[in-house]
Order: sequence, then C-alpha cells, then structure tokens
Amino acid sequence: MLWLDERGRDEIEELSRDLGADQINTLTGRYPDLTPSLYRFEWMRKNEPDLFDRIATIQDVHGFLVERLTGRNITSEACADAFGSFDIRTRAWSNLILKRVGLSPSQFATTVQPGTPIGRLTTAASEATGLSPGTLVIAGGGDGQTSALGADIVAPGPAYLNLGTALVSGVYSDRCEIAPAFRTLIAVSGPGFLLESVVRTGTFILNWFLQNIVGNYDKAAFKRLDEAASELRPGSEGLLLVPYLSGTMTPYWNPQARGLMFGLGSSHDQTHVYRAILEGLGLEIRLMMEGSAQAAGQKISQFNVFGGGSQSEFWCQTIADITGIPVCQLSTSECSSLGAAILAAVGTGWYKTTTEAASAMCHTGSTWIPNEKRHRFYTGLFDIYKELYPRLQDLYGKLAKLIGTLD
Repeated sequence: MLWLDERGRDEIEELSRDLGADQINTLTGRYPDLTPSLYRFEWMRKNEPDLFDRIATIQDVHGFLVERLTGRNITSEACADAFGSFDIRTRAWSNLILKRVGLSPSQFATTVQPGTPIGRLTTAASEATGLSPGTLVIAGGGDGQTSALGADIVAPGPAYLNLGTALVSGVYSDRCEIAPAFRTLIAVSGPGFLLESVVRTGTFILNWFLQNIVGNYDKAAFKRLDEAASELRPGSEGLLLVPYLSGTMTPYWNPQARGLMFGLGSSHDQTHVYRAILEGLGLEIRLMMEGSAQAAGQKISQFNVFGGGSQSEFWCQTIADITGIPVCQLSTSECSSLGAAILAAVGTGWYKTTTEAASAMCHTGSTWIPNEKRHRFYTGLFDIYKELYPRLQDLYGKLAKLIGTLD
C-alpha cells in the first residue's frame, strides 16, 4: 500500500481522538496524516479482518528487499519511522500505538542504524540478481533522508530542497524537535534528525496545468512558458495561487484543503497562471522553511536544490527572490541514489564517516543569488499569501461535507 493511498482518511480522525494527535506526533515525529502506514493498518483491521488476522510480518520496501537478499528480517530505523508507529527517540516500535490498532512489535522487522552492514547476498539472491554471492548489504533509508545526505546536509546551516512531484525541504538538527510545521525524520548521516516539510503537489501541478489547461505536455512547453513568464512582473499582475490540489501536510495537516486562485482577473492568461504556480510554490517553501528554521534555532544559509524542477533557471531564481536565500543547484538530480551510495561507501569502509564521504562525493553547480528589490516585493506578497488558508480553512470542511451528500 503506497503512501499516496488514501485509504485511512476516516481513521486519522479516530486515532487522533483515541491516542491524541500531539502524542502521536511526539512519539513518531509524524503528525496524523494520510502518508504514514499507521492509518492504513487501522483501515485494514476494520475492512479486511480476515487478511489482517493472518498477518505474520509487516514490511516496508527496504525490509522486504533485505529479506529477499539476505534471508534476514531487518530494516533501517530511517525506514521504520515512516510507519508512524516507531518511537524515534527510543528507536523502537511503539507498544502504545501498535496495541491500539491490534498489532505488536513482534510483527515488525528488527531495526538497525542507517549505514549498518546487515548481511550478505545468499546464493539464491545472487542467482536472481546477477550480483556476486556474498555481496555486502547495508542499511539505507527513506528517499527523503538519503536525498538530504546526497545534498550534503549533514549539519545545521544549509537546507535541502527537492523540486519533484512533491516539494520536500528540510534542515538537519542535532535535537529531536517536534512541531506541526514539519515532520521529524531520523537522519541517515548520524545520530541527528531532519526537520522536513512537504507540499504534496509540487511539479505535479505543472504537469496537471500543461495536460489539462494548456493541452500540450512536453519539455519544450515548459521552456516556452518559462520564457514567457519571465517577461511578466513579479506577482503575476495580482494573481496568487495556493498549491493544495491534494490537501496540505505541513504546516496545516488538512487532507480536505484544496487549491485556490486569488485575484483572478480578465487580463490574466495561461502565462500568468503558470507564473502564479511557480510563485505559489515558492511562497509555500518560504512558509515551510520559516517554521523549520525557527524550531531548529538556525538560519538557513542556502538551499541545495535538486529534482526535475531544478532544471528551470527561472524558477530557481524566483525561489531565491521569494525566500531571500541563495539557491545552489547540485550536480546530480538523483540525490536519493547518491545518498544511498554514500551510506554504502561508509559501510564498506571506503570512508570513515558520512560527513567525509558526502564532502568527497557531493558537488554543486550554478547558484542563484536573491535580488533585494524583488525580495522586498515578495515579502509583501508573502504577508498576503499566508493569510489565505487561515481565513478559508473552515470552508474546506463544509465544502467536502456538502460534496459528500451527493454520494
């Protein structure tokens, strides 16, 4: 069951009431939301009881592959935390949470620190994969955590920013900070944590726009729109876009939230909407990162940016202007794979620490510096933007309830 699977929507409310949303967040670093597996456990318990009662072992993808490769039921702590039922401070499965959904820690994999050698390939796995028998298997992490390592985020200061289908950004923290403004992840680079914020619909909105509004989805269309949008003045001539097409995670945690165009006028065309999307996502990045930086007690020195959206120079410059923070493009957009490779390099003894390995293996490219005049303008626009959701939040639930009456 993938993280995008929305079964468990009703169970979020039930478990939040029974266990307490703040207590769940404090234990797991994950505020109640559609993404963690916990709420789908409860959905399965109620809707597929025969299957649920036959469960012997519950595995994440990492644990599944490890067992097939080595014969051992082991997963990484940095993958276990995605279940929403793993205590990120004690690094153990939470009896309190699992008992509520009718499960026990014995039904989950043994966990180890990221970068730990787990075992070696079995003969059967070697034959199935073509890899040499006895190849070392090393604990990895979730794609967000390994992306942070691949972006050289191993200490406070810089932030990582993935301009992918979802926008994911975060900072490293030595302390386990908890707040609705972010989700707290176990870092793969050491004993610390990542304070990570997510916009569920990042470049997905651009794909949606080109497919459903423009009707022309190809790479050339992105380039044409970038060039046309760059000719417009900042602010898209008064058009603001809130990018909650699939609900909002950080900082509001409302799956019923939806997107919004504010200030739409007769003079606006496709180019204005396109620029408003890029600016709306940039304003959302600023909203997210201000919360993370404040909680971590640090000032963000730069964004290390990767993902498909990082190929747009116009968007990178816009993000720098909106946030007032330099945007540094990384030499690879596959930071998740690079982070996994860094863990492997340390696990095999090529480097002593992840910090040393990241320094040697991570490289940067172009950097975009904020334009002070545009940043002042965007600060005023941000003051308006951050009022939109709080003023409308009560209406989203009413709208969803009304639409539900048609079922």
